[in-house]
Amino acid sequence: MQWNIARYLVLISMMISGLYQTHNNIPVYASDEVKHQSLTVKNDSFAHHLPEPYQDLVLKRNETGQYIWYLYLHTPVCMTGECKEVDVGLFWYFDGEFLGYEVYEEDLTRTDHSKFSDADYQRLTHVLSDKSSILGEYAYEDLLVVPADSSVDAITGATREDITSEAVEGAVYTCFTLWHICHGAIKVHVQNLTSALIANSELELPESIEKRDVRFLLGMLVNGKIGYQKGFEDLIFQSLTDSDIAMKRLSLEALSRIPLVGERLQSKLSVFFSGFSLQEKMRVLKYCKDIPLTDDLLKAISATENFQNPWLAANILDLLAHYPLQDSLHLTVAKELSTHSKDYISEPAIRYLEQVKK
Repeated sequence: MQWNIARYLVLISMMISGLYQTHNNIPVYASDEVKHQSLTVKNDSFAHHLPEPYQDLVLKRNETGQYIWYLYLHTPVCMTGECKEVDVGLFWYFDGEFLGYEVYEEDLTRTDHSKFSDADYQRLTHVLSDKSSILGEYAYEDLLVVPADSSVDAITGATREDITSEAVEGAVYTCFTLWHICHGAIKVHVQNLTSALIANSELELPESIEKRDVRFLLGMLVNGKIGYQKGFEDLIFQSLTDSDIAMKRLSLEALSRIPLVGERLQSKLSVFFSGFSLQEKMRVLKYCKDIPLTDDLLKAISATENFQNPWLAANILDLLAHYPLQDSLHLTVAKELSTHSKDYISEPAIRYLEQVKK
Protein backbone atom coordinates (compact mmCIF):
# COMPACT_ATOMS: atom_id res chain seq x y z
CA MET A 1 0.00 0.00 0.00
CA GLN A 2 1.34 3.43 -0.90
CA TRP A 3 2.21 6.18 1.51
CA ASN A 4 -0.83 8.41 2.16
CA ILE A 5 0.08 11.76 0.61
CA ALA A 6 -2.39 13.82 2.66
CA ARG A 7 -1.11 12.50 5.97
CA TYR A 8 2.43 12.81 4.73
CA LEU A 9 1.95 16.53 4.07
CA VAL A 10 0.48 16.96 7.55
CA LEU A 11 3.50 15.26 9.05
CA ILE A 12 5.92 17.65 7.39
CA SER A 13 3.75 20.75 7.72
CA MET A 14 5.80 21.96 10.67
CA MET A 15 9.08 21.51 8.87
CA ILE A 16 11.48 24.41 9.24
CA SER A 17 13.01 25.32 5.90
CA GLY A 18 16.51 26.55 5.23
CA LEU A 19 18.25 25.39 8.42
CA TYR A 20 20.49 23.07 6.42
CA GLN A 21 22.60 26.02 5.34
CA THR A 22 23.51 27.20 8.85
CA HIS A 23 23.16 23.99 10.85
CA ASN A 24 26.64 23.34 12.17
CA ASN A 25 25.88 21.44 15.35
CA ILE A 26 27.97 18.40 16.12
CA PRO A 27 25.76 15.33 15.57
CA VAL A 28 24.43 13.57 18.62
CA TYR A 29 24.66 10.40 16.58
CA ALA A 30 25.86 9.56 13.09
CA SER A 31 25.66 6.22 11.32
CA ASP A 32 29.03 4.75 10.38
CA GLU A 33 28.48 5.42 6.67
CA VAL A 34 28.52 9.18 7.23
CA LYS A 35 30.42 9.54 10.49
CA HIS A 36 33.79 10.14 8.87
CA GLN A 37 32.63 11.95 5.76
CA SER A 38 34.23 15.34 5.19
CA LEU A 39 31.74 17.14 2.94
CA THR A 40 31.72 20.42 1.06
CA VAL A 41 28.69 21.90 -0.65
CA LYS A 42 28.62 21.57 -4.43
CA ASN A 43 25.09 22.88 -5.10
CA ASP A 44 23.21 24.45 -2.21
CA SER A 45 19.55 24.44 -3.19
CA PHE A 46 17.06 22.87 -5.57
CA ALA A 47 13.98 24.53 -4.10
CA HIS A 48 12.53 25.47 -7.47
CA HIS A 49 12.61 21.90 -8.72
CA LEU A 50 11.38 19.81 -5.80
CA PRO A 51 8.20 19.42 -3.71
CA GLU A 52 8.21 19.35 0.07
CA PRO A 53 9.90 17.91 2.02
CA TYR A 54 12.77 17.72 -0.47
CA GLN A 55 13.15 21.42 -1.29
CA ASP A 56 16.25 21.80 0.84
CA LEU A 57 18.10 18.97 -0.86
CA VAL A 58 21.80 19.78 -1.17
CA LEU A 59 24.48 18.20 -3.31
CA LYS A 60 27.78 17.78 -1.49
CA ARG A 61 31.13 16.29 -2.33
CA ASN A 62 33.37 14.31 -0.01
CA GLU A 63 37.15 14.43 0.22
CA THR A 64 37.56 11.66 -2.36
CA GLY A 65 35.48 13.57 -4.90
CA GLN A 66 32.33 11.44 -4.62
CA TYR A 67 28.97 13.24 -4.83
CA ILE A 68 26.53 12.78 -1.95
CA TRP A 69 23.03 14.19 -1.53
CA TYR A 70 22.00 15.67 1.80
CA LEU A 71 18.71 16.81 3.33
CA TYR A 72 18.18 18.45 6.71
CA LEU A 73 14.82 17.74 8.36
CA HIS A 74 13.17 19.20 11.43
CA THR A 75 9.87 17.37 11.49
CA PRO A 76 7.25 15.66 13.65
CA VAL A 77 7.02 11.91 13.27
CA CYS A 78 3.52 11.14 14.49
CA MET A 79 -0.02 12.50 14.31
CA THR A 80 -0.82 12.44 18.03
CA GLY A 81 1.34 15.41 18.98
CA GLU A 82 2.94 13.32 21.72
CA CYS A 83 6.10 12.47 19.79
CA LYS A 84 9.02 14.89 19.95
CA GLU A 85 10.08 16.44 16.67
CA VAL A 86 13.33 15.20 15.22
CA ASP A 87 16.35 17.06 13.88
CA VAL A 88 18.10 14.79 11.42
CA GLY A 89 20.32 14.93 8.39
CA LEU A 90 19.72 12.30 5.73
CA PHE A 91 22.26 11.25 3.09
CA TRP A 92 21.91 9.50 -0.26
CA TYR A 93 24.38 8.14 -2.74
CA PHE A 94 24.80 9.67 -6.18
CA ASP A 95 22.17 7.27 -7.58
CA GLY A 96 19.49 7.95 -4.97
CA GLU A 97 20.10 4.93 -2.74
CA PHE A 98 20.04 5.73 0.97
CA LEU A 99 23.47 6.18 2.56
CA GLY A 100 23.06 7.14 6.21
CA TYR A 101 21.88 9.71 8.72
CA GLU A 102 22.87 12.10 11.49
CA VAL A 103 20.87 13.18 14.55
CA TYR A 104 21.19 16.77 15.82
CA GLU A 105 20.28 18.83 18.90
CA GLU A 106 19.27 15.91 21.10
CA ASP A 107 18.79 12.16 20.96
CA LEU A 108 15.85 10.55 19.25
CA THR A 109 13.27 9.24 21.70
CA ARG A 110 10.70 6.50 22.02
CA THR A 111 7.01 7.22 22.51
CA ASP A 112 7.59 7.29 26.29
CA HIS A 113 10.24 10.00 25.68
CA SER A 114 13.13 7.78 26.77
CA LYS A 115 16.28 8.42 24.73
CA PHE A 116 17.58 6.06 22.09
CA SER A 117 20.42 3.84 23.24
CA ASP A 118 23.37 2.95 21.01
CA ALA A 119 21.62 -0.34 20.28
CA ASP A 120 18.49 1.58 19.21
CA TYR A 121 20.51 3.71 16.81
CA GLN A 122 22.14 0.63 15.35
CA ARG A 123 18.70 -0.89 14.92
CA LEU A 124 17.47 2.30 13.22
CA THR A 125 20.47 2.17 10.89
CA HIS A 126 19.52 -1.37 9.95
CA VAL A 127 15.86 -0.41 9.41
CA LEU A 128 16.64 2.61 7.23
CA SER A 129 19.23 0.70 5.21
CA ASP A 130 16.72 -1.99 4.25
CA LYS A 131 15.09 -0.68 1.07
CA SER A 132 12.87 -3.79 1.00
CA SER A 133 11.55 -3.31 4.54
CA ILE A 134 7.98 -4.28 5.31
CA LEU A 135 7.48 -0.65 6.32
CA GLY A 136 7.19 0.17 2.64
CA GLU A 137 4.09 -2.00 2.33
CA TYR A 138 1.97 0.05 4.73
CA ALA A 139 0.41 3.50 4.88
CA TYR A 140 0.37 5.56 8.05
CA GLU A 141 -3.17 4.56 8.99
CA ASP A 142 -2.11 0.89 8.87
CA LEU A 143 0.27 1.27 11.81
CA LEU A 144 -2.40 0.65 14.43
CA VAL A 145 -4.72 -2.29 14.93
CA VAL A 146 -8.18 -0.73 15.15
CA PRO A 147 -9.96 -1.96 18.31
CA ALA A 148 -13.14 -3.98 17.86
CA ASP A 149 -14.83 -1.66 20.39
CA SER A 150 -15.71 1.36 18.25
CA SER A 151 -15.95 3.49 21.38
CA VAL A 152 -12.18 3.31 21.72
CA ASP A 153 -10.21 5.81 19.66
CA ALA A 154 -8.10 4.04 17.04
CA ILE A 155 -5.08 6.09 18.14
CA THR A 156 -5.06 4.12 21.38
CA GLY A 157 -4.97 0.81 19.58
CA ALA A 158 -2.00 -1.50 19.61
CA THR A 159 0.70 -1.11 16.99
CA ARG A 160 0.70 -3.97 14.49
CA GLU A 161 3.12 -6.68 15.57
CA ASP A 162 4.46 -7.31 12.06
CA ILE A 163 5.46 -3.65 11.87
CA THR A 164 6.92 -3.35 15.37
CA SER A 165 9.18 -6.31 14.61
CA GLU A 166 10.71 -4.24 11.79
CA ALA A 167 11.26 -1.09 13.86
CA VAL A 168 13.03 0.20 16.95
CA GLU A 169 11.00 -0.84 19.98
CA GLY A 170 8.74 2.00 21.04
CA ALA A 171 9.65 4.13 18.01
CA VAL A 172 7.51 2.80 15.18
CA TYR A 173 6.38 6.28 14.10
CA THR A 174 9.96 7.55 13.88
CA CYS A 175 11.13 4.53 11.91
CA PHE A 176 8.10 4.60 9.62
CA THR A 177 8.31 8.33 8.83
CA LEU A 178 12.06 8.37 8.26
CA TRP A 179 12.00 5.18 6.17
CA HIS A 180 9.37 6.60 3.81
CA ILE A 181 11.34 9.81 3.40
CA CYS A 182 14.57 7.90 2.80
CA HIS A 183 13.10 5.50 0.25
CA GLY A 184 10.14 7.37 -1.20
CA ALA A 185 9.98 9.84 -4.07
CA ILE A 186 13.43 11.13 -3.16
CA LYS A 187 15.14 8.45 -5.25
CA VAL A 188 13.48 9.61 -8.47
CA HIS A 189 14.13 13.27 -7.60
CA VAL A 190 17.81 12.58 -6.96
CA GLN A 191 18.22 10.58 -10.16
CA ASN A 192 16.51 13.29 -12.21
CA LEU A 193 18.58 16.06 -10.63
CA THR A 194 21.80 14.12 -11.07
CA SER A 195 20.97 13.37 -14.71
CA ALA A 196 20.16 17.04 -15.37
CA LEU A 197 23.39 18.23 -13.79
CA ILE A 198 25.41 15.77 -15.86
CA ALA A 199 23.51 16.62 -19.04
CA ASN A 200 24.27 20.31 -18.45
CA SER A 201 27.95 19.51 -17.75
CA GLU A 202 27.61 20.95 -14.24
CA LEU A 203 29.29 17.98 -12.57
CA GLU A 204 32.90 17.00 -12.96
CA LEU A 205 33.31 13.26 -12.75
CA PRO A 206 35.79 12.29 -10.03
CA GLU A 207 38.93 10.39 -10.97
CA SER A 208 37.80 7.41 -8.92
CA ILE A 209 34.11 6.48 -9.21
CA GLU A 210 32.36 3.89 -7.07
CA LYS A 211 30.95 0.90 -8.90
CA ARG A 212 27.38 1.83 -7.90
CA ASP A 213 27.85 5.26 -9.48
CA VAL A 214 29.31 3.75 -12.64
CA ARG A 215 26.26 1.48 -12.87
CA PHE A 216 23.98 4.49 -12.46
CA LEU A 217 25.81 6.62 -15.03
CA LEU A 218 25.89 3.89 -17.66
CA GLY A 219 22.25 3.11 -16.98
CA MET A 220 21.31 6.75 -17.53
CA LEU A 221 23.37 6.76 -20.75
CA VAL A 222 21.70 3.60 -22.05
CA ASN A 223 18.23 4.91 -21.18
CA GLY A 224 18.88 8.17 -23.00
CA LYS A 225 18.57 10.36 -19.89
CA ILE A 226 22.07 11.69 -20.35
CA GLY A 227 24.26 12.02 -23.40
CA TYR A 228 27.86 11.08 -23.95
CA GLN A 229 30.30 12.90 -21.68
CA LYS A 230 34.06 12.97 -21.83
CA GLY A 231 35.42 10.18 -19.67
CA PHE A 232 32.49 7.82 -20.17
CA GLU A 233 34.53 5.59 -22.45
CA ASP A 234 36.94 4.91 -19.59
CA LEU A 235 34.05 3.85 -17.36
CA ILE A 236 32.76 1.55 -20.08
CA PHE A 237 36.07 -0.15 -20.81
CA GLN A 238 36.73 -0.50 -17.09
CA SER A 239 33.37 -2.28 -16.69
CA LEU A 240 33.94 -4.60 -19.64
CA THR A 241 36.23 -6.68 -17.43
CA ASP A 242 33.80 -6.77 -14.49
CA SER A 243 33.02 -10.23 -13.14
CA ASP A 244 29.43 -9.07 -12.60
CA ILE A 245 27.60 -10.32 -15.70
CA ALA A 246 24.90 -7.67 -15.44
CA MET A 247 27.50 -4.93 -15.19
CA LYS A 248 29.39 -6.25 -18.20
CA ARG A 249 26.16 -6.48 -20.20
CA LEU A 250 25.33 -2.87 -19.27
CA SER A 251 28.77 -1.67 -20.34
CA LEU A 252 28.39 -3.42 -23.71
CA GLU A 253 25.05 -1.70 -24.23
CA ALA A 254 26.61 1.63 -23.25
CA LEU A 255 29.32 1.02 -25.82
CA SER A 256 26.73 1.60 -28.53
CA ARG A 257 25.92 5.04 -27.07
CA ILE A 258 29.38 6.54 -27.48
CA PRO A 259 31.10 7.65 -30.71
CA LEU A 260 33.28 4.68 -31.66
CA VAL A 261 34.92 6.49 -34.53
CA GLY A 262 38.53 7.36 -33.91
CA GLU A 263 41.75 5.47 -33.52
CA ARG A 264 42.06 5.69 -29.73
CA LEU A 265 38.68 4.15 -28.93
CA GLN A 266 38.92 1.46 -31.61
CA SER A 267 42.43 0.60 -30.48
CA LYS A 268 41.05 -0.01 -26.97
CA LEU A 269 38.17 -2.04 -28.33
CA SER A 270 40.52 -4.20 -30.40
CA VAL A 271 42.33 -5.25 -27.21
CA PHE A 272 39.08 -6.43 -25.64
CA PHE A 273 37.58 -8.12 -28.69
CA SER A 274 39.43 -11.43 -28.48
CA GLY A 275 38.25 -11.91 -24.90
CA PHE A 276 34.56 -11.42 -25.67
CA SER A 277 32.10 -14.31 -25.77
CA LEU A 278 30.38 -15.24 -29.03
CA GLN A 279 27.30 -13.20 -28.15
CA GLU A 280 29.41 -10.23 -27.08
CA LYS A 281 31.38 -10.29 -30.34
CA MET A 282 28.12 -10.34 -32.27
CA ARG A 283 26.91 -7.24 -30.42
CA VAL A 284 30.14 -5.36 -31.09
CA LEU A 285 29.97 -6.24 -34.79
CA LYS A 286 26.50 -4.70 -34.85
CA TYR A 287 27.85 -1.48 -33.31
CA CYS A 288 30.67 -1.37 -35.87
CA LYS A 289 28.52 -1.90 -38.93
CA ASP A 290 28.02 1.73 -39.92
CA ILE A 291 31.32 3.32 -38.90
CA PRO A 292 34.75 3.33 -40.58
CA LEU A 293 37.04 0.87 -38.81
CA THR A 294 40.73 1.26 -38.09
CA ASP A 295 43.30 -1.34 -39.06
CA ASP A 296 43.74 -2.43 -35.42
CA LEU A 297 40.07 -3.22 -34.95
CA LEU A 298 39.76 -4.88 -38.36
CA LYS A 299 42.71 -7.09 -37.50
CA ALA A 300 41.15 -8.09 -34.16
CA ILE A 301 37.79 -8.82 -35.77
CA SER A 302 39.25 -10.89 -38.62
CA ALA A 303 41.51 -13.02 -36.41
CA THR A 304 41.58 -16.70 -37.43
CA GLU A 305 39.79 -18.00 -34.31
CA ASN A 306 36.74 -15.88 -35.08
CA PHE A 307 35.99 -17.88 -38.23
CA GLN A 308 35.50 -21.17 -36.41
CA ASN A 309 31.83 -20.42 -35.70
CA PRO A 310 29.73 -20.16 -38.91
CA TRP A 311 27.32 -17.57 -37.46
CA LEU A 312 30.11 -15.28 -36.28
CA ALA A 313 32.13 -15.86 -39.46
CA ALA A 314 29.19 -14.88 -41.65
CA ASN A 315 28.71 -11.61 -39.76
CA ILE A 316 32.41 -10.84 -39.95
CA LEU A 317 32.40 -11.44 -43.71
CA ASP A 318 29.41 -9.12 -44.04
CA LEU A 319 31.44 -6.42 -42.32
CA LEU A 320 34.65 -7.11 -44.24
CA ALA A 321 32.84 -6.85 -47.56
CA HIS A 322 33.04 -3.07 -47.18
CA TYR A 323 36.84 -3.12 -46.94
CA PRO A 324 39.48 -4.00 -49.58
CA LEU A 325 40.66 -7.11 -47.80
CA GLN A 326 41.27 -10.32 -49.74
CA ASP A 327 42.77 -12.68 -47.22
CA SER A 328 42.94 -16.30 -48.45
CA LEU A 329 41.30 -17.50 -45.22
CA HIS A 330 38.38 -15.14 -45.73
CA LEU A 331 37.88 -16.36 -49.29
CA THR A 332 38.04 -20.01 -48.26
CA VAL A 333 35.53 -19.56 -45.44
CA ALA A 334 33.23 -17.47 -47.65
CA LYS A 335 33.14 -20.19 -50.33
CA GLU A 336 32.33 -22.84 -47.71
CA LEU A 337 29.58 -20.77 -46.08
CA SER A 338 28.04 -19.68 -49.38
CA THR A 339 26.41 -23.12 -49.66
CA HIS A 340 25.26 -23.29 -46.04
CA SER A 341 21.66 -24.40 -45.47
CA LYS A 342 20.86 -21.35 -43.33
CA ASP A 343 20.20 -18.17 -45.28
CA TYR A 344 21.47 -15.90 -42.49
CA ILE A 345 24.86 -17.62 -42.90
CA SER A 346 25.03 -18.21 -46.67
CA GLU A 347 23.79 -14.79 -47.80
CA PRO A 348 26.52 -12.71 -46.06
CA ALA A 349 29.15 -15.09 -47.52
CA ILE A 350 27.70 -14.65 -51.01
CA ARG A 351 27.69 -10.85 -50.62
CA TYR A 352 31.31 -10.98 -49.57
CA LEU A 353 32.32 -13.04 -52.62
CA GLU A 354 30.42 -10.72 -54.93
CA GLN A 355 32.12 -7.69 -53.44
CA VAL A 356 35.57 -9.28 -53.84
CA LYS A 357 34.93 -9.85 -57.58
CA LYS A 358 34.35 -6.14 -58.20
